[in-house]
Amino acid sequence: SKPCAGGCPCSKAGSMCGDACHMGKPWESVPCLNTEHGMKVKPLKPAEVRMALCDAGLSPIGDKNELLKRLAVYYSTLTGKGGGDKEDGEDEDGGGGGKD
Repeated sequence: SKPCAGGCPCSKAGSMCGDACHMGKPWESVPCLNTEHGMKVKPLKPAEVRMALCDAGLSPIGDKNELLKRLAVYYSTLTGKGGGDKEDGEDEDGGGGGKD
């Protein structure tokens, strides 16, 4: 499976792929790296991608495009849910303890 670089209208127009691309299929199911997360993983070397996948508990086996897509999808799940990005707010909210 090859990335959609040059294959979809968004890529040809020089813009990022969105929900309307890829005939309505979800981004996770197509070999497209023409997104914010895809652009972050594209410059990585194969060894770096495999190491990041291993650190994430994901399989490091596959061709270059499969590995890049797997890592991009993993990163999108981290930021898409917004789970761990708001630790500062939690500290302000419940970490008072100012009894001296």
